[in-house]
Amino acid sequence: MDQSNLAVNQTISFDTLKTSAYASAKINLGDELDMDDLGALFAVNDYFQQRLGHSVFSSIEVAAIGDALEKHGIMYAEVQ
Repeated sequence: MDQSNLAVNQTISFDTLKTSAYASAKINLGDELDMDDLGALFAVNDYFQQRLGHSVFSSIEVAAIGDALEKHGIMYAEVQ
């Protein structure tokens, strides 16, 4: 099967979207992100990145995600 067809047919659950929205709100409030927040943010970003061809994270979100990942002992580098 063509990989591009897989990307187009991918869906995201409402719970993932909701968790991602709450995580974005946490970022705006300066609250810490937990692993569920990070997973949802990455899932939603991946979903839209496959359609748009670029990340949908703002520079503030990238910084907050990087800080949260480091707090959890995970190194993160976004490839442009």
